[in-house]
Formats: sequence, C-alpha cells, structure tokens
Amino acid sequence: MDYLFSYSGPVMKFDVCVNRNWSARTMAPTKAKAKSNLVYRYKKENGYARGASIKLPGEIKVVE
Repeated sequence: MDYLFSYSGPVMKFDVCVNRNWSARTMAPTKAKAKSNLVYRYKKENGYARGASIKLPGEIKVVE
C-alpha cells in the first residue's frame, strides 16, 4: 500500500544549500522510499548526475 508523502524544505549538495525551499510530493510504501524518490526527482528536474550527493535535511511528512 502506498502513501502520499510531502517535502518542503532545503536541498543540500555536498553540504551547500542549493535550494532554500523546495516542495514536492510522491507516492511510496515507506518514508525511506519516498525520500529516495524525492532525491531522484530533484536530480532529474535540475540536471544533476545520478551519482550527485543530494540531501533533503528537512522532514518528510505523510499527507493524510
């Protein structure tokens, strides 16, 4: 069963903030998979390589 997760917060690349407030939503079975999906999406939308070190330090929330 998939849940809807949302993220709104900073995006870090090698410990440097590259986006102060990025927001997105994704469907996933777990919070860990949702985080992975969101990182992949950010890389894809912004032209980063697959191996780029992108981190989402904010909280990923389940949308009720």
